[in-house]
Amino acid sequence: MAGFNLGAIYLEADDTHRADLVWQKVAALGDADAMMCVARLALQRDDRVAAKKWIEPLLLAQDQPYPITALGVALRDSGDESTAVRIFDRAVALGDGYAMEYAARIHWAHGDIEAATEVRRRAEGATRYGWGRI
Repeated sequence: MAGFNLGAIYLEADDTHRADLVWQKVAALGDADAMMCVARLALQRDDRVAAKKWIEPLLLAQDQPYPITALGVALRDSGDESTAVRIFDRAVALGDGYAMEYAARIHWAHGDIEAATEVRRRAEGATRYGWGRI
């Protein structure tokens, strides 16, 4: 946790390079939150290869939906909606209502009204993880 927090301090100070270095070390030790942060920074740099390195380990290591949903949002925002839906599906399986809403919006935008309606139906009784909408 200390390594993750150190990376957050560097990020707050606008030193993304140091934040990335610290988080990569912590992520390599299995910290799912650091994996999410490294992947998000890579997506911000438009480095999909570096981001992809952490996506699968994050999904396998994480049992809390918030970091997964946050990664899905980063992928959605970077234009990779197909991977975002796959990521959201993992958070949906963990019961995250936000991930359900985000996935439903993508399905709706792509004309898959049936899938969007089903996911939204599930979202009605779902838990909202994290600190609010991303």
